[in-house]
Amino acid sequence: MPYSQFSIEQIKTNFGITLMRTTGLFADILEIEPSNFLKETLQFNLPLALEINS
Repeated sequence: MPYSQFSIEQIKTNFGITLMRTTGLFADILEIEPSNFLKETLQFNLPLALEINS
């Protein structure tokens, strides 16, 4: 059967798969300030990445 003809419901039924969704996966992680290196790298490379949809 081609991939395009599968549905999530068929897969769950045929293979006995249970899908579990987790919310708030990173809720307990504290925010930190990005390093200067990361900021400079993003500032330099981000325009190109956005231009070429990378």
